[in-house]
Amino acid sequence: MILMMRKNVFWDVLPAEIVEGNIVKGKVVNIEDYGAFLEITPGVEGLVHVSEITWANTPINAKEFFKLGDEYEAKIVTLDKNTRKMSLSIKQMTEDPWSDIETRFAEGSKHTGEVKNITNYGVFVELEQGIGGMIHISDLSWLKRFNHPSEYTKVGEKIDVIILGIDKENRKLQLGHKQLEEDPWNALQDTFSVGSHHEGTIVRKDDKGATVQLPYGLEGFAPNRHLATKEGKSLGMDDTAEFLVIEFDRNEKRIVVSHARVWEQEQYAERESYKKAERVESERTKRVVKNIQNKVEKATLGDLGILADLKKKIEKENKEAAKAAKTEKMEAIVETESHTVAEAKTEAPVEEVKTVAETPAVTETAEEVAATVEAKAEEITEAVAAIEEEKAPEAAADVADNSSEAKEDAEDAAEEKA
Repeated sequence: MILMMRKNVFWDVLPAEIVEGNIVKGKVVNIEDYGAFLEITPGVEGLVHVSEITWANTPINAKEFFKLGDEYEAKIVTLDKNTRKMSLSIKQMTEDPWSDIETRFAEGSKHTGEVKNITNYGVFVELEQGIGGMIHISDLSWLKRFNHPSEYTKVGEKIDVIILGIDKENRKLQLGHKQLEEDPWNALQDTFSVGSHHEGTIVRKDDKGATVQLPYGLEGFAPNRHLATKEGKSLGMDDTAEFLVIEFDRNEKRIVVSHARVWEQEQYAERESYKKAERVESERTKRVVKNIQNKVEKATLGDLGILADLKKKIEKENKEAAKAAKTEKMEAIVETESHTVAEAKTEAPVEEVKTVAETPAVTETAEEVAATVEAKAEEITEAVAAIEEEKAPEAAADVADNSSEAKEDAEDAAEEKA
């Protein structure tokens, strides 16, 4: 109670210099998330809100910025003796740098700043006191993708930036880092075309797949199923292997690669090569067989013609032989009968019987010749029919042999008859 009374007394008798607009000096006596309290005189304190620390629109942690016991100069913004409240500002001690921001930090201009804060989505960079902006995580590099900006830079480091945009009303600068260089994806489109092969090393892995470091600083992504090896395993961290580009998106700055497709294509090429060789061999075999068939067909047709002529000739000879045999038979009968009548008058009956008995022997010999010729003719006819039906060289050869034998038999029979 006494302490409060003393504080009230101090507020009632404030020094003349403690008025709005003046600059005062105070010591940090209390720090909260929303700001810090400075003791201007004993019993009189003022609040420096976090929004009054700097002109920059950069998030500031009061507990990190202020330390108990430190002294700061600040400008009195508002003062209310009745409520015993005083608001202070550190940033208003200087002229608002955003008043001529378009001149000093024009769009497209390049600058060097200091990394003041890092969040999941970007990096806050201070270009000068009260002037700063953010580099979005996607604007850090053309080629690499980061899970967090801290993989690329740290608080306190210097970084070069280019002004991409200005929001004067909200005191925000849009900064870029990768835009300091020309977009390499325009030139990489030909180098990393779909279907091209490149050596790569796995630098990161997650549940979905792996990030592969490719030539020229480019990074590609390989889904888990595309990490399979020919041996049935999966590529792991720091493994280096050959990869095939299966997708290239210049606009999205995305490239997808596969190791599995490399050996799958090799196996496919081997299978296709084997099939092609089989097709070539098959076509060659077909041509050879066709040539042989053409030759055999020509030979068979020629043989059939010869055999047909031979058949006609043999049939003609058979008819003539049969006719001759019949004629001889009749002549033999007539001669025998005439001889028998003549001999009957002069010889004994025993000789007549002998002569009559000898006659059938001549007749039997003629019949055997005719039967032999007929049998051979039938064999030739059957053989020719078999050849015409099957068109087989072997059958033609057998018929030719049989025809030759038949011809020889006919000639032998003719010689015997003669």
